This record gives sequence, structure tokens and C-alpha cells, in this order.
Amino acid sequence: MSGFGKERRGAPRTHGLALLVFCGLLSGMLVLLFLFSALLSVSADPAKALFGHRAYVVLTRSMVPTVQPDGTTPKGGFYPGDLIIVRLSRPEDVKAGDVITFNPSFGKDSAISVVMTHRVAEIRNGEDGRFFVTKGDHNFDLDPPIPAEALIGIKVAAIPKLGGIFQTAQTHMVLTVCFVVLLLIGVAGAAVVGIVYCVRPGRRRGRPQ
Repeated sequence: MSGFGKERRGAPRTHGLALLVFCGLLSGMLVLLFLFSALLSVSADPAKALFGHRAYVVLTRSMVPTVQPDGTTPKGGFYPGDLIIVRLSRPEDVKAGDVITFNPSFGKDSAISVVMTHRVAEIRNGEDGRFFVTKGDHNFDLDPPIPAEALIGIKVAAIPKLGGIFQTAQTHMVLTVCFVVLLLIGVAGAAVVGIVYCVRPGRRRGRPQ
């Protein structure tokens, strides 16, 4: 007489589904990373953004969290090498305490070569319009007032140490494209394996008795 053990069909399908979900999330992250890298490397126009956001690499220590004269340490600081995400915003959306990104040479040079991201210490409204007075958390002195038109956006997030990847992407765009394509090919291959695991019929396993 012969017989077969219990069938185990759920595990392979579950593993395959989990693999598909992982591949999908990884692919999405890679595509977003590539789009942000491309945006940074080919455009200096602050009006061009991905879903209303831009990314910038932090180069200086001006916003390193520092205890202020009143004994407080403002939240939202960041370090050199971090990647900050900036949401394009209107001047009327800015309030004191926000960390904003702006063009410090607005009105002096039409080309934007360097941007600055500092905290708004004061908002001045006068006959000449609205001005923002900013200050780096790590700096002692206030920055010169800037016109509201110099605003690019409000900082919404900072990702530690991710700036190096973006700097590499900017410097070596062709290599970045090749790297992303190879990764996507690998992810696609893993997705195919996952699909095979999901759709293949269960195998009957056991031993004769």
C-alpha cells in the first residue's frame, strides 16, 4: 500500500507574493531615485520639480542643530552630506520658524548657481514688499533680508547621508543610468521568479508506505 503526505501549497505562493511586493517597492524607490537624480543634474530651474518637490545636497554646517542663546535647540536642522527635500511654496505660506530654501543672489544674477537653506527668523512687510530675514541654526549672525520672490520652497524632510549618492549621480550621469537599468533588470528577473512561484501548481510530496 502506498500513500502521500500532506500537501504544502500555501508557503510557495505566500513567498512568491511577498517577493512580488518587495520587487515592486524596490522598483518604485529606484525609479524615484533616478528621477530625482536626473532632475538635479540637468535643471537649475527651481520651478521644475518632481510632484512639487526638489532635492538638494547639504554642503555646509550652517544648519547643524545648535543650542541658541535662549537655551533652546530648534528642530529641523541637518548636517553636511544630508539630502533635504523641499516643497515648492508661495511666500504667503511661509511663517517664522520655517526652514526655507531660497536664491541668495535674487535680483543680482539671473542664473541660480547656489541656493541657501536657513531658518526664517523674521518676516518684514513694508512698502517695498515682503522680506524674509533668515539665520542658520549654527550661525551667530542674521542673514541680509531677502525679497519674498527669492523663495524656492519650504524644507519638509532631511535624509541623513544620502546626499553623496546624489552628488555621484550628478557627476556620473551615464554610469548612474546604467546602474539603475541593471538594477531594474535584476528586479524584473526576481519578479518573474515570484510569478512562477505564485502560479505553479502545488506538488504532491510524500513517501510510499
